[in-house]
Amino acid sequence: MAKQIYYHNLRKERAVNKEKLQHHLKHLKEQHVIIDKKIKDGYSHYLDDEHLQKMKFEKAAVKREIAETEEKIKLL
Repeated sequence: MAKQIYYHNLRKERAVNKEKLQHHLKHLKEQHVIIDKKIKDGYSHYLDDEHLQKMKFEKAAVKREIAETEEKIKLL
């Protein structure tokens, strides 16, 4: 009986964690789109290379985090 309760709680915990990760993933993807738009606007407004480079690094970091989060979701 105690084992059943343990496994039930474990499944419930995984479902909650998966939901949180999916919400986080959605937020990251939105952030990625926003940064991409800023970069495009920067090009069209002739923003200096230093600022564009910073935004590109930020975009790459978000993209890495998206990939990591997707992997975590697959493992659950």
